[in-house]
Amino acid sequence: MQAQVGLVCYHCANPVSSLSRAEMDGVDRAFCCRGCLEACRMIYALGERSYYETRESFPERPGGEGGPDAAYDIDTIFDALVERLP
Repeated sequence: MQAQVGLVCYHCANPVSSLSRAEMDGVDRAFCCRGCLEACRMIYALGERSYYETRESFPERPGGEGGPDAAYDIDTIFDALVERLP
């Protein structure tokens, strides 16, 4: 599928080749994949909306160092998503 000319993912800034869209804070945003959409939703759910205003670079795509589950190695993300059993 061809990328939309000039349209980049709100989360990672990669070209958008399919139209995954969601309204975030009343603004229609485009995402390159479902993963970026869900990452954005998680960031908003954690109350960290300012991440998008203050970031100085864009996140790396999954599959790099650490593999696709590497985010779970970050304690704050793990603790927000996983319930620890006694």
